[in-house]
Amino acid sequence: MKVWSMYMYRDVVRLYSRVLEVAWRLGSFEVNRYEAVFSGQRVYAGAWTIVSSSSEQVPKVKRIVKGSGRLAPAKLYSSKYSVGVESVHENELIEFVEAIANFEKWNPNEVEIDLTYNIEKRVIEHPEGVAEEVKGFTLINIAVARKGRAVSLGIGFLGAPRRSHIGAIKGFLEDLATRAHLLPRAQRLNPLAAGKWTIILYRDAAAALVHELSHLLEATSLQRLPLGFRVSEELSIQDDPFYPQSPAYRLFDDEAVEVKRKTLVDAGIVVGYLSTREAAGAGIGEPGNAFGLFHRPIPRHTTLCVKPGDWRENELFEETRQAILIDEILEANVADDVITIVPETAWLVEKGTIVKPVIVSRVRIRVSRELKTIDAVTRTPWLRVGVEKGAIVCELAPAIRLQAYVD
Repeated sequence: MKVWSMYMYRDVVRLYSRVLEVAWRLGSFEVNRYEAVFSGQRVYAGAWTIVSSSSEQVPKVKRIVKGSGRLAPAKLYSSKYSVGVESVHENELIEFVEAIANFEKWNPNEVEIDLTYNIEKRVIEHPEGVAEEVKGFTLINIAVARKGRAVSLGIGFLGAPRRSHIGAIKGFLEDLATRAHLLPRAQRLNPLAAGKWTIILYRDAAAALVHELSHLLEATSLQRLPLGFRVSEELSIQDDPFYPQSPAYRLFDDEAVEVKRKTLVDAGIVVGYLSTREAAGAGIGEPGNAFGLFHRPIPRHTTLCVKPGDWRENELFEETRQAILIDEILEANVADDVITIVPETAWLVEKGTIVKPVIVSRVRIRVSRELKTIDAVTRTPWLRVGVEKGAIVCELAPAIRLQAYVD
């Protein structure tokens, strides 16, 4: 104990990574394997001092930076678990990718598929014990290119892919093929039509909205929304690290703190923050959302879950006179009070029917205004899986209708 009592906090961290990648790129085939190990030592004495190396050997801390911060008390995880780790032969992954490449609705020479089965072992040796996680998860990215335009689809889940899973994702592949067929016909929205529109955010677009909103709910954000801030009462958001099948599943964060479900927005009112021990020590939020073994831990979500509403999807369309539907996106960001979404595909909706694809440069949603206009949330959610600064982050969001500005 003398070693630990010299400092406010000290630990040793290790990350082991094994990746099996199978890729199909416009008719060419690749199989790649990657392995890596990283070790580090972290000391907190009012500020973080972190040293790391790409080897089993834990580097020594030669100089400790001292500061005026403090770490909030927290219950640290001291056990081990394994989730999603399966024995899988590369031939099974090859068959899975080949089945997608040879899907009946497209030509194999116009599709790109990148599939990785990842096994990561995360270990934190802290003053109270050892926290260890071994997790296996699959990430799949598919893109179809036609006539100079491309559409994409991302899928992720715990465990390894099996050829039998093709049946489960067939509907997603058919939807991707439909978008690839229609997108070349898309025409740019009439400049005179730019302005305020009714917008239906669907699948990845709805997920992107809550993802960007979550950055304003991070305890360390300079743009952090105040507790009690109001958006539409139709919107409730919870961070759920235990959501089944999500690759973001975890029992402890990167500070070894035991995680729990955390409500961030309740019936339109901001009630909580994503936080770390250091931020919580400054009085902002509760710890349990830290990401970053080899840099200063920052708050990030695991799986953001939007509470489903009462609307069926067909009712949402039937009750919408005119709108723009956005499903897949190219990018999204938040700056000051504005969430900006750049669509990959957008569709004109009139009198309950999707009329045609349109090209939309961007959609702008002011947090202080347009987020209050959400008037419909559907029952069925969509899980989006992404990687942000090396961390797996997911969003589970149903379709959302609101007002926004379209360019």
